[in-house]
Amino acid sequence: MPSMAKRNHNPCSTGKFSNEKQNRQTEFSAWQKIAQQRKSIPKASVEKRLIEKVQKNDISIIVGETGSGKTTQIPQFLFGAGFCHDGKVIGITHPRCVAAITVVKRVAEECGVELGQKVGYYVRFDDTTSSSTRIKYMTDGLLLRYTCNMDVWISFSVFQEALLDPYLSKYSVIIVDEAHERTVHTDVLLSLLKNVQSTRSRSVADD
Repeated sequence: MPSMAKRNHNPCSTGKFSNEKQNRQTEFSAWQKIAQQRKSIPKASVEKRLIEKVQKNDISIIVGETGSGKTTQIPQFLFGAGFCHDGKVIGITHPRCVAAITVVKRVAEECGVELGQKVGYYVRFDDTTSSSTRIKYMTDGLLLRYTCNMDVWISFSVFQEALLDPYLSKYSVIIVDEAHERTVHTDVLLSLLKNVQSTRSRSVADD
């Protein structure tokens, strides 16, 4: 008489285990490949110097060639250096929606997280961020809208009067990517950030 163990044997169980093991190996290999690619990016070799630069200065200008890792690596460097303590967020603005989405997907992959967890993006009609998001990519126009709570912008003086948060207090760092392109939104955003920085400095001095 065949034993119960043989009779209840599931022929799919071994295959399922093998598939899970293979998937884990594939994911690990992909992670190793990404890690190697990150090491080859020029910005990775100056991580310590970049972090010190940001820590010691209210405003830093970083110049690098395309593909040097400015957009993808610097936010991760800052996160690793503790710039997101106490729930703070690192904000990165970009003038183009499609580029912002492409970049954030890459960063989430490098961090080994699902989109919308530690890393997310906020563009028009699409917000993947959550309460756990600490690296937040967005278009520069939407940061203006968040700051001013306005859909129609009339003049810079209106921005000043309409500010919901004059300190942008949820952000530890704001990175304005592609600032050299000088779009209208970017120029206005830089002016606004200059005022925010001055306000923050005065607040620290008063304390």
